[in-house]
Amino acid sequence: MQLPQSISRLLSGYDTDGQNHATSSAATVLRFVSPPANELFLKIEQRRPKALAPGLQPEHAILRWLGGQLSAPRSLAYHQRGTTQYLLTQALPGSSAESDFPAEEYPRLVQLLAEGLHRIHAHPTANCPFDRRATSVMARALDRIGSPGLNEERRDELQRNLHELNACAVLEEDLVFTHGDYCLPNVMIDNGTLAGFIDWGYAGLGDRYRDFMAAEYSVERNLGAEWVTPFFEAYGVEPIEEKMRVYRLLYDLW
Repeated sequence: MQLPQSISRLLSGYDTDGQNHATSSAATVLRFVSPPANELFLKIEQRRPKALAPGLQPEHAILRWLGGQLSAPRSLAYHQRGTTQYLLTQALPGSSAESDFPAEEYPRLVQLLAEGLHRIHAHPTANCPFDRRATSVMARALDRIGSPGLNEERRDELQRNLHELNACAVLEEDLVFTHGDYCLPNVMIDNGTLAGFIDWGYAGLGDRYRDFMAAEYSVERNLGAEWVTPFFEAYGVEPIEEKMRVYRLLYDLW
């Protein structure tokens, strides 16, 4: 694999088995290890004009802005060569919250998930590099909907979502710093404690319901529907269903 010099220099002495560690990411994610226990992750993504996915530059910008706060990994290097983007980050300890935790640990797990989300939402928003408010997300989606990379089925789906959103009542936004993809695979647990959060490409200033919606989906998918209410109780909120519906529609657009 021929990597940009700025990346290969930092990976000198590291080895990879070439396995793709991506979950739902559009990027290929490679793990590099150097004895005795140093780990780095390299994301590689091909970009298309007007792609709906954010690419790797926004994640690099957010990680630089966070500077290791919120137990986020540090971005060591970002490079774009032609249509290929590269992002090299530090690894975090532990394993993702979607790992095979026994059912008796689920109460503690939902508490940790709620605690982590509170921590993110309490983070100061000054100089946050990305605006993820509903109107901004819809405007960007409208601009990108003409992308030649979209098939007609996907284009029709996005147009239906925008039509439904335009018909929804305007709901006041409670603006905080949001992760944007707060799901179990992106929360790291180490020895029963929060170790940090990964995959920050959708992060930015927005309504906390952005994260409520993603968390609801992931908790139901990974733990079971019966754990959704305990999660929101641990966070201390009873979600407004009308607002959840709006953010389910918005999710496909950011």
